[in-house]
Amino acid sequence: GELSPDVEAAIKASWEPIVGNDFLVVVAQLAKFKEAGGLGISLEGTVDVENGVEVRPHHYIRSILPDGPVGLNGRLKSSDELLEVNGKLLLGLNHVSVVDILKDLPQNVRLVCARRKVPLPDSFTQPDMQIPATSPYLAGIDLRTCSIEKLIK
Repeated sequence: GELSPDVEAAIKASWEPIVGNDFLVVVAQLAKFKEAGGLGISLEGTVDVENGVEVRPHHYIRSILPDGPVGLNGRLKSSDELLEVNGKLLLGLNHVSVVDILKDLPQNVRLVCARRKVPLPDSFTQPDMQIPATSPYLAGIDLRTCSIEKLIK
């Protein structure tokens, strides 16, 4: 169904104190083409590394298929960080768990993402990709990109 303004405002209000003033909270309500279909996005996972231990994983949209469900919705962009899907927290989960959750979604999907208000000066791997070199809103020491990239489709 449609995303009501009250529900969107409540979701944004719950996330804004967590992500901070440098980020917008973006909510996208969409429908997959079929129950077992995908979202038409690929992900990039990052983690902070402290004392050799991976902590604070983050999951960014690396690319969006223009004719996929997310692309046709038009609200999300490459480099948005996935925070929540259908009320399930994604922030802090490992990349494999997030991919499994995204592959097992029902037809109607609500994605909540964080988007940097001011893009970073240097791009990550693509001109339109602005994944931060440090953890955006949870302090970290070192950031290492996971080699796992999954196409959710």
